[in-house]
Amino acid sequence: MGLLDPPFRQPTKVQNWARSMRNPRSVFPVMAAPPTVTFGNGASTVNPSYQNGSTVVPSTDASRMTLRGSVFVPTAMAGGFTAMTPSHISNADGSKGSKNAPLRACFLTDANAVDFCFLDKSFSQFGLVIDRQFAARQKMATFTNTGNYRYIKGDFGADIVTYSKAQTAFAIAAQGTGYVVGDSITLNGGSGAAGGTPCTVKVTQVGAGGVVQQVDTVNPGNYTAQPTGTMVQTSTTGVGTGLQLTAQFFSPIHSTKAMRLWEMVWSEPAVFMGIVVPPDATVIALPENTKVPRCLFIGDSITIGTYVDYAAGHWAAGLAQRLDLWDNFIINGIGGTGYLASTQPWSSDQRIADFLSCAPEIVVIEGSQNDTGSDATQLKNAVVKVLNALLSYSPNLLIAGVGPIIGASASLSNNIKQGFMAASDQRRVIYIDNQSPYSWNPAVSNAAWTVTSDSNHPAPAGQDRFRDIQAYHVMNAFRSMAG
Repeated sequence: MGLLDPPFRQPTKVQNWARSMRNPRSVFPVMAAPPTVTFGNGASTVNPSYQNGSTVVPSTDASRMTLRGSVFVPTAMAGGFTAMTPSHISNADGSKGSKNAPLRACFLTDANAVDFCFLDKSFSQFGLVIDRQFAARQKMATFTNTGNYRYIKGDFGADIVTYSKAQTAFAIAAQGTGYVVGDSITLNGGSGAAGGTPCTVKVTQVGAGGVVQQVDTVNPGNYTAQPTGTMVQTSTTGVGTGLQLTAQFFSPIHSTKAMRLWEMVWSEPAVFMGIVVPPDATVIALPENTKVPRCLFIGDSITIGTYVDYAAGHWAAGLAQRLDLWDNFIINGIGGTGYLASTQPWSSDQRIADFLSCAPEIVVIEGSQNDTGSDATQLKNAVVKVLNALLSYSPNLLIAGVGPIIGASASLSNNIKQGFMAASDQRRVIYIDNQSPYSWNPAVSNAAWTVTSDSNHPAPAGQDRFRDIQAYHVMNAFRSMAG
């Protein structure tokens, strides 16, 4: 590099992520063979030694469990336990929580069954994403309102272990006679007469008189018990007799026990305490994905998940899947709010502090139709206040704004746009006008995508529709800002 050349600057995490996107991904598929989910009582059925809130891996154990979707804080619970509880949204009374945001507990385990312990409270959500597939895109458990500890089990079923010959040489106990190279020999289940699919071998070397000097495994078999002692010939393609092989070096094959990535998704008001696994199970925390920027979604009741059918049914959770942000996103929303609307508007110092507490690296702001009727100048100033506070938080932070989902108001969308156009750093903000020159959700089609009896909120299909329209626009906005 010459003396007059500018210093080389490494791309930021946000730039690398944005530049890597070519097209939106598909949302996670649904498992073909999901675990059975059972809402239990006050004792674990995975390990009955754990009950009334006790767990093998508590939610406080960061070495074996990763929590995502909020700013979690340790909280004292009944029975002398401590739980990590969400705190990224301020309630009107000053308390902290997460509303209906999808919270996630992530870990790797080889357990075939896991009990999830909760403090039971009505209207909470529970779902499972395993190896990046949804166990179901529908309600998986119905909480009651006992206020007691309850265990919800995800179960792949009893683990049936069978045994197959490992790919290594057989020790020859008796060489037999009359064999030729190429003979295929089927073996029994050993001295213990293990049942199942038998192992077959091929003769690969013989000596004088057709004594077997070497065999190789053709079919490793699948025995219902571990073969022991010696294994003898039950049939052959040749005429040789008397071969006996030592029954050793078999691989255990598990029917349901496997190392999987479990991601349990839940929402308040239930409190997640931790998990119970079988005594022989390994549990390891999912390491941080350092390549994915933290995305903060800001919105109102639509964004926070009114009428979602399942945990993570929010449009924002789906957008996180489509834009490869699932590993690091937080949804921050309160019903009835907007830049100016409600007693907790996004422009209030309290709500701005909430946003910054999430340590965002990219931000997507949706709406809000709740700002309908607001004074244009006051709305513009409120938008500017929010944007400038976020921009000041980090010099690398990028913001994409989208207009109201419901309402089809071009004037409201334009008033919000004026605030984006007045933000302090125009290189790092983009407003996506979803009402002009055309509306993504025109009034004439409103009934097709909203909940009956409530035309102000999308039905689940409407959430998905908005997610899929947004995916391309938001992706291109961040790619444009990343350069």
